[in-house]
Amino acid sequence: LYIGTSRPRSVYIGTNKVKSVYLGTEKVWSASRLPTGYTEVSCLTSSGTQYLDLGFKANGKTGAFVDYKMASGTATGIVFGARVTSGTDDYVFGWANTSTKLYYFAYGVSNYRTTFSGDYGRHTQEIVYNDGRMNMYVDGAYQSYFSYRSFTTANNVYLFGRSGTTAKPSVTVYSCQVTDGGTVTMELVPCIRDADSKPGMYDLVNGAFYGNAGSGEFGYEAADGTAVSPT
Repeated sequence: LYIGTSRPRSVYIGTNKVKSVYLGTEKVWSASRLPTGYTEVSCLTSSGTQYLDLGFKANGKTGAFVDYKMASGTATGIVFGARVTSGTDDYVFGWANTSTKLYYFAYGVSNYRTTFSGDYGRHTQEIVYNDGRMNMYVDGAYQSYFSYRSFTTANNVYLFGRSGTTAKPSVTVYSCQVTDGGTVTMELVPCIRDADSKPGMYDLVNGAFYGNAGSGEFGYEAADGTAVSPT
């Protein structure tokens, strides 16, 4: 929805704020969830050198949901997490599209793998604390669980990769939510910071912007479908 060449952030009918506008059954506009100074986009895309340092260390009750799509041809890639070395208390998940074709979760000193079809489409992975255990889901379907373990990762959690390594995948992320003991602590929305046109994610819970902690800049897809490649 545009008024002239401008896309409005808010629309009112009298004093009532409109949440969405439809053309027939198609939604053509939604009110921005972000404060003035930020423009929401559909997703961010990394080339393998961009990532977000989320500024916290995972613990045994940290949960996460990530909606993402790996670049076609990616063999293996961790999309979220923190690790020093394998076998230490770590917290990561992602996938491997090799001959084994699996989703991977690591929690504390344990890990879990579940097979999948190997397509390069859009998928979700989630791990969430509930009643003494960490339940794992892929595309909303329950997979298995880890028994709760008390630990804290040595490194901060990253999105678009993991801490503890320079290797990062090329991946598109549409949204990310972080929880602690089931309570939402971060709700990350892809956006552009208007002041400097910097792509990143805005946290609706804490009112903070997270920009690229690596090199270059993220690519993104604007609300109108315009795509900008990562640099």
